[in-house]
Amino acid sequence: MKYLLSAILLWSITTVSLYAKSPILSVGSRGHSKAKSVDMKQSKGIPHEINYQGWLGDASDTNEVTDILGMWFRLYTTPTGGASVWDEAHIAVTVDKGIFNVLLGSQTPIPSDIFTGDPLWLETQVVTDTLAPRKKLVSVGYAIKSAYADHADDAEHAVYADTAGYASSSTPDNDWAISGSKLYAQDTSWNVGIGTTSPSTDARLYVDANDASYGVYGRGYTDKTAGVYGDANGATYGVRGRGSAGKTAGVYGVANSADYGVYGMGSTGKVAGVYGSASGADYGVYGRGFNGKTAGVYGDANGADYAGYFDGDVHIEGEVTMKKVVRYYSIPACEFGAREESYDWYRVHYLRTNTSGSTYWYASVHLPDGAVVTEVSAYIVDNDASDIGVNLHGRDHSGLAAVMAWVTSSGASSDVRTITDNTISNATINNADYCYCAKVVLASGDANHRLWQIRIKYEITHPLP
Repeated sequence: MKYLLSAILLWSITTVSLYAKSPILSVGSRGHSKAKSVDMKQSKGIPHEINYQGWLGDASDTNEVTDILGMWFRLYTTPTGGASVWDEAHIAVTVDKGIFNVLLGSQTPIPSDIFTGDPLWLETQVVTDTLAPRKKLVSVGYAIKSAYADHADDAEHAVYADTAGYASSSTPDNDWAISGSKLYAQDTSWNVGIGTTSPSTDARLYVDANDASYGVYGRGYTDKTAGVYGDANGATYGVRGRGSAGKTAGVYGVANSADYGVYGMGSTGKVAGVYGSASGADYGVYGRGFNGKTAGVYGDANGADYAGYFDGDVHIEGEVTMKKVVRYYSIPACEFGAREESYDWYRVHYLRTNTSGSTYWYASVHLPDGAVVTEVSAYIVDNDASDIGVNLHGRDHSGLAAVMAWVTSSGASSDVRTITDNTISNATINNADYCYCAKVVLASGDANHRLWQIRIKYEITHPLP
């Protein structure tokens, strides 16, 4: 049997029935239906299916067909010849008094990349009869590849993300663009405002909390670097937060298993990597770290004046630590006192005694709690065969001494030289349980033994009190 066809194609998000007379038909159209369109704002996505309705008649007598028939549908880039770019079989289509309806793409999905903007033609085969001519798809069929991303389900195929009345009834102004997963303003000189209609010209993106808790809230995740990352890159601030009265924070960073809640990196000659101004809020910058991570707030000056700058009082709850720093504590000769009042001694620029036999001298040592002593040195002259001895020790409340370092001279020399001990016992200063002092023993009661100073080298990881 030879068939004749009158049919239309439309996207399933719209309902339009308008029978178009096929060029091979000699009869009029079989009917009309009212056009109705759905508000595009409510579309939840673009189905990759085309609703295909038609009337099928017998080409010999134009009588309508009532049957269950196999149909094949193919899309081509040319009106005749060529290879199909998509095809699909419907093996049992119900035709009732000539009327049938199928969803193209319901058996074999229609790939969106065939909709390039160039024309496409649909070819229909009923049983063994391939109907001609092919039917050209027109604009409504191209809703599978939206040109405007406001309602495109697949933004990877969107050219513009615009606000011009969804572009269905207005001309887009192409203010915004999407490239892959990136949304950006076409004009890079803009100042974009969120929460304000008057964004500051000092910022490309200006966020006004506008009674919200946070202007910008950054939340990091495991194995990521930062919830909010600011790189001044020559500008004044990498991140600048300004709070308002009664609000929590100008900048609030929660690391949440990331390394940093807020990370600021300044540049040479600029003020700060992170700048927080409370302006009546509780905190200018609030950072909250998590177990096993580096910091709630991390500041890297990177050539700027400060990694963190605070104008006003700073309150800290808990320990403050820092990178290991080397410091020196010097005890000059004039600080030493004699154990015996009968000693004949001199101690202005250096310590010496004219008393015969060994003499003993002591000076208090005040080092910060937790400091770790790494070296004890003495600057001396020892010009005879007897030795000078220097020791550093701590005494507990019962008077028991814990020696930390002991260094003695050897050999004779009239020049000033240094004697050093860097093998330290009980090296960590514990001011709660010990008091510390230095002891000098001048074994020769003449001017051949002289002490200029003792120097203690130590390391700290906490700020000095």
